Amino acid sequence: MLIVAAFCLPDDVVTEIQTAISAADAACSARAPEPVARRGWLSRSATKPVAAVLPRTSIAQWSSPHIPIVRFGNLTSADSRRVADALMTVASAWEPATVHVAQVTWGGVDQPGSVEANLAGDVAGLGSIARAVTSRAADLNFYLDRRLFHAGLEVAKVSESTTPEDLYALTTSLEGFRSRPWTVDHLTLLRQTYEPGTAAYAEAYQIPFGVGT
Repeated sequence: MLIVAAFCLPDDVVTEIQTAISAADAACSARAPEPVARRGWLSRSATKPVAAVLPRTSIAQWSSPHIPIVRFGNLTSADSRRVADALMTVASAWEPATVHVAQVTWGGVDQPGSVEANLAGDVAGLGSIARAVTSRAADLNFYLDRRLFHAGLEVAKVSESTTPEDLYALTTSLEGFRSRPWTVDHLTLLRQTYEPGTAAYAEAYQIPFGVGT
């Protein structure tokens, strides 16, 4: 099974983010198009209706909203258990980190089709834990990409009809968004499942911080 170590978001924070994006998207899309007057011999019909403005974003359907730390790849059940046990041993020394979503922005040139939620607060603490995970994985002969961790996650995709002006309006309206703070007191080993049309994840193991084993 495909295993990912990740920080998962609380359900109510996910709802906060999705509600804010939906409201901003609806507000940007509510600009009613002006009717186009018909010309020439058809001018007896005063106007021609214009197609409705398409929604600018597509809210990501998260089966498990998470910030990936490392991807272990395809592991057997025994190897997954070995990784979990090893992480639980060192996680007893890790301090929980309190964070919040501080900004919703365009994904930039690296992720041009996405809208991302960026974290603030004890982001350095999360980074320290992420480095400790990759270090412990190396002890088990898993040499993983340390660059995967980024203190943010994709929360929506833009549609093909989105213009740069639309995207600017959407992200500008979300500049002041702040989620409630929450304390990250564990990481999760997620196993990827296979569902039509989406990447779905389910919890395999939960690794608590600051708890002896």
